[in-house]
Formats: sequence, structure tokens, C-alpha cells
Amino acid sequence: MALVASRDRLVSITAPPGGHPEIDPPALAQAVAAYVGRRPGWEGDAADPTELVHVDVLPAGPVPLYDVVARAGRRLVHVVVGARGAAEEVRLLGDGGDSLLGVLAAGPEPAVVFDALGEGGAATAVLAAVSGIATDPARARRVRTTRASVSLVFEDRVVMTVFDELVDGTRPSLELLLGLDDAGFNHLAAPLARWRRHDRDLGIVQEYLAGASGGRSLALTSVRDLFASRRPPAQAGGDFAPDARRLGTMLGRMHVASARVFGRHAGDPQGWAAELERALAGTPPPGLSPSATADAVDALRTRPAPAAVAGSGNFHLGRVCRTEQG
Repeated sequence: MALVASRDRLVSITAPPGGHPEIDPPALAQAVAAYVGRRPGWEGDAADPTELVHVDVLPAGPVPLYDVVARAGRRLVHVVVGARGAAEEVRLLGDGGDSLLGVLAAGPEPAVVFDALGEGGAATAVLAAVSGIATDPARARRVRTTRASVSLVFEDRVVMTVFDELVDGTRPSLELLLGLDDAGFNHLAAPLARWRRHDRDLGIVQEYLAGASGGRSLALTSVRDLFASRRPPAQAGGDFAPDARRLGTMLGRMHVASARVFGRHAGDPQGWAAELERALAGTPPPGLSPSATADAVDALRTRPAPAAVAGSGNFHLGRVCRTEQG
């Protein structure tokens, strides 16, 4: 059984009987170990035994899909494993060359097992199981791989991010995203479906903002044009000032919406200063002297307690974009 959370309810989906190779748990653990060994930065965990935590069979589609949560070393790993008969063709996406995980025993004949997010037909089946959205397998592509997730775009209208390193309980980033959306804050890619199972967040499906320009690229273009033209910023091409003003307005709206959803609390400047001192111990920020850093921390410690609201710890120019909508 796989659990799929839509925007307003939790839906149970039970896989129909039959049509799936009988891959035993040790074989699935072997496939997960192969996946861990190929993820950049995870090599140290591949040497530890892989322990299966949960295995659910996703609804029958063009390919059998096993949704696996396992412990590998210090990581709680999530991977959707696809399986095809040895005589079947596995059609990998353009950058999915490392998705093949091996050939394993599966009933009377062996099966080729692979990372489902690296094969077009399997990836669209995962999207359909999570969100109910049907798309063309030929128009699926992987657009981003981070240390903890993989993102795919389907038909340039839907993007699915699947977390392959999990946390127990609610994922704070999703709690913030969905809370802002519920509060009517529309400066974000609208969430379409949230994938949860066994009290863990497995992924998120959102609208895809085609034609978006990254904030960091816009700012760098503005700086290059400024130095190349040797003219005042307002007269240089690509002036970032209007976008900076829009970003400031958006940031204010985000904090107002966050306060509406998560509440306002009394700030703790002394506690914040103590945390900063621990984080900066022996490693002051580049360009700042230790005395300047100490002065800034002291100024924070002695200021009156402000109101505090929830915010994002990863809000920077690389995380924003300009779209046709704004």
C-alpha cells in the first residue's frame, strides 16, 4: 500500500494483485545499496549494511514499481525501484545513465532493476501514482539533482521533486511552502500534491514555471553590464534595481503570511547571539575581522526583543526567479 496526500486529504492506494515480479527483500536491499553507492557524497554509507524499513508497491502501470525506504549507514534513504524482465527494453532518460542498479532474481526469470526516476515510463507512472496527473513519457526530463532530492519536469507544466534522503516527521521546508500557499501567498510555484507515507514526506508536485529567469543570473547580468558600460546603474543594461524592489516587497509579504500561519513569538536576542557565537567560533566570515564580528554579536545581544516569525533558512537569490507572472 502506498499513501498519497493530495492538497486536502490522505488517500490510500492499494496495488492491484499480479503483474509484478516477485523480488525478495534481500534483492531490493541490494538494489538500494547500489543506488546509495552511486549518489555523489554518499559513498561512505554504501559500505554499511542496507536495512529495509518500508517497501510499498505502487499501483500497476507500464512497469512494476517498488517504493523503498531503507537505512544505509547514517542515512534514511528513499528510492523507487523499477523492474523489467531481462528481455524488455529499459528506456533511460538523457541523463539517466547511472540509473541501472543491476540484474536480480525475480521469480523464475531475472529482472533488470533501476532507479525509476531515470526512466521515462517509470517516472511518469510515479507522477501518476502520487498526483493522478497523466503525462507523456517522451516529455519527461530530469532538471536538478541535489544532495537530498531529484526533480523532474513533465511536459513543461509539472515538476515533481522526490526526496531521496528523508527525515522523520514533517519536512520543515514543505510545512513552510504549504503554509504560505494556504495563507494566499502566491509568489511560489503552486503545490499540486504532497507525497507522504508512514509519517514521512517523500516528495512534492508543483506547477512548472516555464521561461523563468533565475534571480542570481539576473543580478550577475546587471553587475556585468554595469562594469562593462561604465555608466550609472540606471543607465546600464539589465539594471537589477526594479527587481530588487520587487524582491523586497515579496519578502515583506512572505513574512506577513508566515506570521498569519505560524504566529508571532517573542524574539530571543540573547539566545540568537549565543548560537551565532557557537557557529562562528574560530571561523569568522570572510572579509570580517574577529573584532567586527564580536561587535555585531554584542549589538544583537543587547537589542530589545523583537517579534519573531517563521522564515526560510535557505532564502537567497539562487532560490528566486522572475516569471511571466512576476
